[in-house]
Amino acid sequence: IALIKKWRTDVTGKALKVYVARVRKRAEWDHELLLEDAKQICLDHGIELVNLAQSIRLAITGKVAGPGVFEMLAMLGKDRGSMRLERLIPLL
Repeated sequence: IALIKKWRTDVTGKALKVYVARVRKRAEWDHELLLEDAKQICLDHGIELVNLAQSIRLAITGKVAGPGVFEMLAMLGKDRGSMRLERLIPLL
């Protein structure tokens, strides 16, 4: 979690929880839809996309740098991707 301290806010965990709930309901799991959902969640919670995206990246890769977050999430698939995100929520 120290890796994302710079991007973490008081609502990052809450926003990630809402994001996971929203994307789990999706029939389609592609990077464009995942990105649009993230943008909307950030607007709703008053945070910047980078705050949520870095949390997602950490959940997926264990790092804060790498390829496109939403592309990687789409490649993992709904079950594996959601599972990794859910594991991070309690830590935020």
